[in-house]
Amino acid sequence: MALPAELGADEPAPLEGIRAHIDRIERNLEILRLEMGASEPAGGHIILAGATPREVLFLAYSLYDRAYRLCFDRTRESPPRPVLPPVERIEAADSAAALALVDDRLDCARKTLAPPSVEVDQDEVPIRDLSDVATWILNANRRLDQLLRRPAGPSDVFREVTLAVSYSSRILTTFPGAHAIPEPPPFERHRRPEHVFQRLNGCLDRAREISSGLGAAGATVEPASDVEIDPSLVLDMATLLVANLAYLHSLRTDAGPPIQPFEPGFKTPSHVFQRVGIVETQIEQLLALIAGTSRRTAESGW
Repeated sequence: MALPAELGADEPAPLEGIRAHIDRIERNLEILRLEMGASEPAGGHIILAGATPREVLFLAYSLYDRAYRLCFDRTRESPPRPVLPPVERIEAADSAAALALVDDRLDCARKTLAPPSVEVDQDEVPIRDLSDVATWILNANRRLDQLLRRPAGPSDVFREVTLAVSYSSRILTTFPGAHAIPEPPPFERHRRPEHVFQRLNGCLDRAREISSGLGAAGATVEPASDVEIDPSLVLDMATLLVANLAYLHSLRTDAGPPIQPFEPGFKTPSHVFQRVGIVETQIEQLLALIAGTSRRTAESGW
């Protein structure tokens, strides 16, 4: 049975349902920000172009994780977490369903602080395509992070990058002679979130190069000149990388499942920077192996 074609960023998408959820999430976010006395995130915005349904859904799940934690902090409610659908079958409608869950968790948190009748000023969010949805999620994650008891930090990014290492290693094991988990690069002190962001963006570019060769390009990320690179943005960059590697992994039918990482304990940006260096080496190796592979199968696309 042939897999359904992946919906590209330039194809029609069920955006009306997504817009409705975004409007409600925006309202709850603004109410929560005002009631909790939080300020808007400093600096400009991140612009994301060419987003695919898989990338939007992975980002929507990252927004859900934050909303879940905020609601849990306020109420101790702990509903079952959603299960990610098969990566190769993700459609734009899946993101609408995920955002509905985000809306539910934020509404849960809002009820502890303000009645449903409260009025707030709310700007309309321009949503024209999936890239606009992804860009909105990136910036909504930064705003929601400011409301959490424990915002995103280097340990969270380290854990997500470790998942990327696991996906890459599983892909590499399907190539004879590949070095699935290379030695980490030298540890560099005094790294900051922006250094990690730049290294992750480079990995994302190279992963997109592989996906593009298979007819499924991914997103490009461009921070505004005045944007402040914080751990929340770095975590979302790692999430985008995982989304692309998970997609490539799904095309290798002989690849084993990734190993889910444990909580890593205390980490600094320098630890994360070094861990991203492992993924960097893995992706470069993968590019070389693919370039040297002459046979492609219709089932895997490789």
